[in-house]
Amino acid sequence: MWVDFLEHWNGVGIFPDSQVSNPHDLRLFTDASGSLGYGRFLDGLGFQGHWLPEHTLINKRGISIEWQELFPIYLACFLWGPPGWGSVS
Repeated sequence: MWVDFLEHWNGVGIFPDSQVSNPHDLRLFTDASGSLGYGRFLDGLGFQGHWLPEHTLINKRGISIEWQELFPIYLACFLWGPPGWGSVS
C-alpha cells in the first residue's frame, strides 16, 4: 500500500516544514481502533469519537486501518490548525 502511495503521491503535504518532527515536539498524539473509535491529544487538549457503522472495519466497505489512522490526524489538523485550513471552497 505505501509503495503504491509513494509512487503516485503528488508531493503535497499538510505539514509546513520539510523536517520530520518528533511527536514530543509537536505534542500531537492520535490513535484508532478498528471497531471502537479514535482519539486525539494535543498539548493538554484531547477528545475521542466512535466510528459510524459504515466506518468500521467490520463492515468491509472499503475502509482500511490506514484510513482510520489518518482520520483523527485530519480532524486534529482541521480543529486545531490555522484558521481556514480545513475550509472547503
